[in-house]
Amino acid sequence: MNTQKVLLTDRGRIQSVQSLRAMAFLGIFTSHCQATSLGAWGVSVFIILSGFLMYYNYSDRNLCYGIENSMRFSINKIKKLYPLHIVMMCLSAIFIYKEICDNFSLDIILKSLCKMLLNIVLMQDWIPQSEVYFSFNGVAWYLSLCLFLYFVFPFVLHFLKRIESSKNIVIIIIIVYLLQNTFGYLSLFLNIPSIISDNFSKWFVYIFPFFRAGDFLIGCCLGDIYKRNCNNDRRRCYNIFFSSICEIMVLFIVIVVNFLYNYKIGSGGIEWFRYNMLYTIPSIFIIYIFVYKKGILTKIITNKVTIYLGNKSGYAFLIHQFVIRCFDWIQINVFHVRLNVWIKVCVLLAITIIFVEIYLKVCEYIRCKVTSVSKVE
Repeated sequence: MNTQKVLLTDRGRIQSVQSLRAMAFLGIFTSHCQATSLGAWGVSVFIILSGFLMYYNYSDRNLCYGIENSMRFSINKIKKLYPLHIVMMCLSAIFIYKEICDNFSLDIILKSLCKMLLNIVLMQDWIPQSEVYFSFNGVAWYLSLCLFLYFVFPFVLHFLKRIESSKNIVIIIIIVYLLQNTFGYLSLFLNIPSIISDNFSKWFVYIFPFFRAGDFLIGCCLGDIYKRNCNNDRRRCYNIFFSSICEIMVLFIVIVVNFLYNYKIGSGGIEWFRYNMLYTIPSIFIIYIFVYKKGILTKIITNKVTIYLGNKSGYAFLIHQFVIRCFDWIQINVFHVRLNVWIKVCVLLAITIIFVEIYLKVCEYIRCKVTSVSKVE
């Protein structure tokens, strides 16, 4: 009976974290619709939360951490989204085709083929040119990042399991955060020719997989701390009023941080800081708030709609930018009007979800057909 209660409690906490994933996706979605500026916050939450969930789900398993095994593990983790990535890349080629037709040259064709190859093998993040890592379906840069993060995860898991004290885990989080700030700041002073990178500092802190692995490691450390202390936390009696006050305080911090991001106040105006480290601390707090789900805000936000969107967020993430680009082109070139930005958000979110469901239905249909053919043979 007690075991069942524990499982249900953990399941509920994971569902609340799925709701946070939905909030992060909505931040990115509304940012791409130019309704908010929460895109960088959403990306930070996605990466740190990914590390948290990976450690939460795999800490009790013995993963092999050799190069070959890690690569196999990484490919297995992304294979569910990879077919959709290829589909969206091909659909996004419509915009590349238009560019080639407008400025036809052998150079543009060769560059487009190279970009396509890098997208197919998910290596676009390693080239510090925005026209490369944002090429075709621009949001696919995150899948390229995930390929690397999942590759290093077995090594991270093995490393964290050897650490005995939670205090040492906290020290690792602090060291990683300070190193990120230091190297991010130093990236401003590197005299990188524009032919190599059009904005090296932004690429370094926002896209570069090695740098973003720091956020992922922080997430894994949070998962480790939670797993070590979750039994004690279950026995604690959290006051709903106190928890709600904490949630409001964290929400206020996120609002202040977003204000710094928008108006470039103080250190928040420095690009290396705005696109990553500015959101790290708020992301840590908000993840822990959603994990424990003791206050009023998280109880309200955690519902069937947000859990559904959180579960589908990976597919919606890969689809949404193409939907936005098509919609923008149609409303400007066909109807010659611009919708109210929040009407646009609602319409495009609904269209994105419809496309997600259609894609999943088609995949299920193909899977059933393949299975039936295999049984016949």
